[in-house]
Amino acid sequence: AFTKAWTRTHFKVLISKAFRAPVIENIELNPVIKPEKTTSVEVEYGAQLPGGIYVSLNAFDISIKEPIVYQFIAGGGEGGADLETYTNYPKTGSRGLEGDLQMRGEWGFFHASYSYAQVSDNEVPDYKVEGQDKYTLGLPASKLTLLASLKLGHGMTLNPSVISLGTRYGYDYGDAA
Repeated sequence: AFTKAWTRTHFKVLISKAFRAPVIENIELNPVIKPEKTTSVEVEYGAQLPGGIYVSLNAFDISIKEPIVYQFIAGGGEGGADLETYTNYPKTGSRGLEGDLQMRGEWGFFHASYSYAQVSDNEVPDYKVEGQDKYTLGLPASKLTLLASLKLGHGMTLNPSVISLGTRYGYDYGDAA
């Protein structure tokens, strides 16, 4: 990590490597399963502006090599039995941006954040969205969060919040019996 703070601004760079070892259940179902390895790179710049306003922008890139993925295969086992296993795939990852705005004053505070992330180097078929290469199954690419705390007096506050998610993709199995 490298961080530097000045009077009203800051800058940081974080680079990390980590691994997730298979747990006993993973190994029982697949004795040759390998640990997954994650590399994360993050760069952030933030500034405190006049009037109690703070802004920051963060860019990130996360890469996972040999991700451990659960699989259920109906009728894929011996004698047509269902098969449960864990498998390593070559790689997957995501990259994106996050912006943050905070305002504080005698009246209370307001906090807004927006993030956008897209899949990168995805070689896990179970995570893919057909025809939408930038999406991961089940996850929105964008998210907006608004939170406020307004002082009403007599020790009371009003705390509204809103979370808005972008388009998400999933499966619709309908009325399959």
